Amino acid sequence: MDNKDYLAFVFKHLKGLDMKDKISLLTLLEERVGKEISISGVKKCISGLFAKDLKALDVAFKAADREIKTVEKSSVKFISIFSPLYPPLLKEIYDPPFILFYRGLLPADYSRTVGVVGTRYPSGAALSAAFDMGFGFGVNGVRVVSGLALGIDRHSHIGNMAAEMPAIAVLGNGIDEIYPYANRKLAYQMLEDGGVIFSEFGPGIKPAKFTFPQRNRIISGLSSAVVVVQAPKRSGALITADFAAEQGREIYVHEAGLPFPQGAGGLALVEQGAKSVSGPVDVMMDLGWDVEIPVYKTDSLKEAEQHQLLSWELDDRAVNNSGIYYFKR
Repeated sequence: MDNKDYLAFVFKHLKGLDMKDKISLLTLLEERVGKEISISGVKKCISGLFAKDLKALDVAFKAADREIKTVEKSSVKFISIFSPLYPPLLKEIYDPPFILFYRGLLPADYSRTVGVVGTRYPSGAALSAAFDMGFGFGVNGVRVVSGLALGIDRHSHIGNMAAEMPAIAVLGNGIDEIYPYANRKLAYQMLEDGGVIFSEFGPGIKPAKFTFPQRNRIISGLSSAVVVVQAPKRSGALITADFAAEQGREIYVHEAGLPFPQGAGGLALVEQGAKSVSGPVDVMMDLGWDVEIPVYKTDSLKEAEQHQLLSWELDDRAVNNSGIYYFKR
C-alpha cells in the first residue's frame, strides 16, 4: 500500500482534530512522507507531529490497520484523498472523505454532474419528473449523482441510464452491500453500463441513522448542483440541500413535486431562495452549460404514431417510461 494511502486511512480514524487541522497536518505530512519510507517510518513521522495526544493516535493506527486488513481480504477498490483519480469537486468541500471506496468505473470527468434527490415515497408526477431529469441530463452528457434509494433516486438513475449515460450512486452503508435490497438489480445494471458506486464506508458497515447524512454530503460534494425533485418537511433530501448550500452548490427544486403534501420541504427551499425549475434544460441553462440535444417527449399520440414509436423503441431510438416516449437524438 502506498504510504500516502496509509496516511489517509489513519486520518480517517483520527479523533480530536477538526477537519481544518487535519487537512493542514496532512499537507505537512504529505511533503515529508515519500514512497521510500516504511510504514513504521510513517508512524514515527506522524507521532512526532502529533505528540500532544499519542493515545488518540494509537487508536487511529489500530483502527486503520484493522480496516486495511479487511479491505485487502475483500479486494475492495478505493482511492485516497491523495490520489489523482480522487473527484476534484469532492476534494473542494470542507470535510472530504479521506478514503472513498468504489465499485465500477471511475469517471474521467466530473465537470458535468448534478445531484438529483428526493423522497422515497413520491407522487406519480414527481416520479415522472425524476426520470425526465435523469434522461434529459443524460442525453446532454450530464451524469446524475444520487443515493440509490427507492423513489426519486431510483427513477433519476433509471432515466440517466436510459439515455446511455453511466450513472453515479453513493451508498449510506458498506461498499460490499447494496441497500435497499430492492435496488440490487438496478445497481448491477448500473455497473454493467459503466457507472460507478461510491461509499465512504468499508466492507461490513451496516446502514444506520448517522451513515445517511454522511452519504448526503458526498452526493452534493460530487455535484455541480443539486435538484430536489420532491421532499417533505423532514427528508434526507433537505439534508443534501443543506450540504449543497454549505459547499457553494446551486440548489434547484422541481415544480412538479410542489403541489403535494410530499413537496412541503421543497416549497420551503423555494421560499428560502432555491430556484424552481420545470426540467433539466432549465438547470443546464442556469448553470451556463450548452444544451446540445433538446429533450423530445410526447404522451399524446394517435394510434398510427404509437405503432411508429413502438418500432423506434425496438430500434433503441426511443424510451417508453409509463406511456411517455423519450427520443434519443
